[in-house]
Amino acid sequence: MSIWALGVITRCEVCEGRRFTGQAQEDHVAGKNFADVFEMSVTDAPDCVAQPAIRRMLSRLIDAGSTLVVIEHNLNIIAAADWIIDLGPEAGHDGGQVIFEDPPDPMAADGNTHTAEHLRRHFSGIGPGLPR
Repeated sequence: MSIWALGVITRCEVCEGRRFTGQAQEDHVAGKNFADVFEMSVTDAPDCVAQPAIRRMLSRLIDAGSTLVVIEHNLNIIAAADWIIDLGPEAGHDGGQVIFEDPPDPMAADGNTHTAEHLRRHFSGIGPGLPR
């Protein structure tokens, strides 16, 4: 959307206010395009990412050499990451600093953050042989 004058709003004719190009809106995986995923609520997103078609798409991006940055609280996804950047030490105004950077195993072994604590519990419940 563009604001031309105070109180007057126009909708972009190309993206119809969805903030993505037509091409980005044409590609669908599991019935969702980039704009659909961007507009999801926090409760909807984990179900979408857990779908096999979405996981295959993310794997193809990684296999093609792309860097994939995911902001996530789901411990299964965190445990499968190649690299974790943990922000904190708390949420909101008390956060925003990089407090840990490493793969999941060293984080669980040596990390002193909330995420590391939860990751240790997660690993103890599923064992050290988590497939990556």
